This record gives sequence, C-alpha cells and structure tokens, in this order.
Amino acid sequence: MAQAVSTLTSITNILKTWYTDAKFESLLFRNSPTISKFAKNRIGGKEYGISMLYGRGGATSGDYTVAVANSASTAQNAEMKIQPGKIFSVFNLTQLAMLAGQAGNGTKANYIAPLVNLMFAATEGLRKTAAAAVFGSGYGELGVVGTSGILTTVVGSNTTNLTSDVVIKLDIGTVFSVTNSGVSLLPSATLRTSVNTVTAIGSAIAGTTTYPVTFTATAIETWTATDWIELAGSRDGSNNPNLPTGLGGWLPSYFNRTGASWTTYIGTSFYGVNRSVATDRLAGNYYLRNVAGSEKYIDAIMEGVRLVRRAGGVPDMIVVNDVSYKQILSEANAQTTYFQSINNSADKKSGNQVTKGLQEVDFQFSTTWLKTVVDDPYCPTNLVYILDSSVVEFAGLSKTDLIQDDGVPANEPGRPDATSVPAPDTTFKLVIDDWLNVQQGAGASDGPSMQVTLAMYGNFVIRNPANCAVVQLF
Repeated sequence: MAQAVSTLTSITNILKTWYTDAKFESLLFRNSPTISKFAKNRIGGKEYGISMLYGRGGATSGDYTVAVANSASTAQNAEMKIQPGKIFSVFNLTQLAMLAGQAGNGTKANYIAPLVNLMFAATEGLRKTAAAAVFGSGYGELGVVGTSGILTTVVGSNTTNLTSDVVIKLDIGTVFSVTNSGVSLLPSATLRTSVNTVTAIGSAIAGTTTYPVTFTATAIETWTATDWIELAGSRDGSNNPNLPTGLGGWLPSYFNRTGASWTTYIGTSFYGVNRSVATDRLAGNYYLRNVAGSEKYIDAIMEGVRLVRRAGGVPDMIVVNDVSYKQILSEANAQTTYFQSINNSADKKSGNQVTKGLQEVDFQFSTTWLKTVVDDPYCPTNLVYILDSSVVEFAGLSKTDLIQDDGVPANEPGRPDATSVPAPDTTFKLVIDDWLNVQQGAGASDGPSMQVTLAMYGNFVIRNPANCAVVQLF
C-alpha cells in the first residue's frame, strides 16, 4: 500500500476523501449464456403436461393377419406431468439504512443506493442459482468433490480444491451439503450431516483450473471424489428435489448409462413416465467418448451430432464448458475461428479455418463454430449438450425476464451493470410484478426493516428429448 499524504494528523484532519465519479462496479462471474437462449413459456395450474410419440408399434407384416394381431400397439405415446421447481433469493433492509442512502446513485450519500445494491446482488444470486439448475437434476448439485478435493473435514475452518465449473456456482456465504456416494452415486443420495459455509475462494492453482475454497464445517466427515456438493435447501423432507429439473435430469449421463444402477435409475418414473422403454428417445441420445483410445473431443461431439441426426433431430445449439471448449479449439489447431460447413457452402473466408463434421447434415448452425457453440462456464467440464432449442423451454409461473436476460447479448463476454436493476416497490405486498414479495422484517435496535424475496417458480422442459444428446467427455 502507498503511504499517507502526511504523517501529521493536523494535516490529514483537514483533508477530505476524494471519491471516484466512475460507476459502481460488479466483480462477479459472468452469467450463463445458455439460460437466456431458452424460450420462456408462462403457465398456470398445478402442473405442466406434455405428450410425445415415442414408438410406432409393431403392426406391420407381410402377413395381414399378423399385422392385425398387433394393431393395438401402433402408436406408443407418453405423457409427462411436470411440477414447478422453485428458487428464492432474499435480502433485508432497515429503515435507517434506506434513509441514510436514499439520495440516489453516485451522490455524496453513497456509491450506490442500498436498495439498488441489495436488489442487484439478490438478482445475481437468483440468476446464478438458476444457471446451476440448468445443468442439474433439481437437487441443487453444483458438481462433484473430485479427486483433488478429497478430505476429512474438521469442525471449523477447512480448505478443499474444486474445479472451475463447481467454483463458479459458489460464492462467499454459500451454504452447502455433501452427498454420501457410498449410498448412491446419484445427486439424490443421502446427505451427510455437516452444514458447510464458504468463507473464501482463492486464485486458480498454478497450471490448473482448480481453485482452493475455504469453508467452515459443523461436523467431521470424510468425503470421496464421487460425492456431490449441493446447495443447502435443495430437497424437501421426503427427499424430493426443490429446484427445477435441468439437463442433468432430462438428458442423464449417470453411471455411463450402463450397469444395474443405471437400469434402476432409468426405470424409475420421471414425471410419470418410465423412460427405459425407449431410453434414447425419452431421455435423449448419449455418447461416451473413447478415452482409452484417445478419441478427440471434436470427434466425440460429432458422434453425438450423428446420433441426433440418426434419431431425426435438427439441433441448432451445442453447450460446452469453456475449459472443454479451449481443448476443442486446441484440437482443431484454430487460432481464432472454428468453422462448421453447412450445405456445402462455398463461402470461404481468409485466415485459419477448419471444416469439421458431416457436410451433408443440414444443421441450423451459423457459418462459424464460435457462433454455434455456447461456451458456458456453468456446464460440467465432462459433458457437452447438443440441443434443439425449439423444443427446450422454461415453463414458469413467475416472471423471468430479469433472471434470464441480464443485458449481456447472446454469448458475448461481460457481466451486467451493477446498477442495471430497478429498485423494487417497497410497498408491503404478496406479489409484486409477478416475482417479488415485500413484507415487514424483524425489528431491531436500528428500527423497523423490510424483507424482499425474489422468486422463480417453474421448470425446464424438453418436449422432444430425441432431438437432443449428451456427450460425456470423461
């Protein structure tokens, strides 16, 4: 730190602090570019029903009597009844603090008005929790502990190392629990007893994309690499998920889609449907990269694209973690742009370019890979999702405009302005603008207070899972 302008208090006592006129800045991670691309469908009622044809039946034959005998199987249809998930973000503000800072943004009274500051932070909390939910199954899973994070906790302060796709879903003050993967490898596994609160997040460990995370624990536990880190309050007392069901549930990759545990999982009712009768149709296509054979990430993704084409899908969106995306570009020896050829296009541009894929497949992709791929840091590093965005939506009971649209266009870099959200109506009311609630807070020595709740009610829905795929990189 620099030195004081004078060592004499008689001088420093007459000098003022000169405050910046620059805007108040946010230092938070970027938001998910994926969630903003999903269609938003406003619904009502107790559940959202969708129906799909997953089989044509077996009433075909060269013998008419055989066809007639099987005619009852001609159309195999499935109906899902999808209940809404929920995410809350809450803040409190006293009357005293509000009056002290009510002169507006960037005045002599404040850097930013307290109400705007708290509203922005709460909105960002809701956005980033929703971003985590996009890739989860509803249990608030943020990622697995991983091999670098195995440890035995102590009561009090601990430090563990977590990968970037987990760390981006955490913040200072995040409260989380850890599952016991000895019971099950699923996010729905029994939770261990410790309640853990993040107190610090360090810089990336040299040469890696892993970060040290400091947290306080309330119990002694030994975690394993396959344990899930989950946001506290993400399940009810009957072990049902509270959060919306994301891609992890709609396009599952658990157990590498093989073995007895996978058979049990996929045979369990999913919104009223047993998906095991036609797994790739009702739970999306799946491909496991040949790690032992050193298959390239690019080739694994193209195999996923092939599977979707074979299934009849026309995808227009590939979602991949930014760490994995870097590997994809490295494999293509691309310095700036990775091109995807469409319809044998003769439009060639100068500079380094690579054509990769099945040229005869008519994807609704842009002419460049960069415009096709969404590099989303919230996506698990080991998974890539190939989506038809026309069949993916968020069916909501509440307003989602500010949650999904943060002012950063498309997949551009950047983060929302810290002053970009309006101050909420402070009138005590159950429902304000279809997503806010303001009620009287607990009184304290500083005076009365109010409590503001931001709510997101709804669920992610894939109306045609066969048009999508998940590729597991490792």
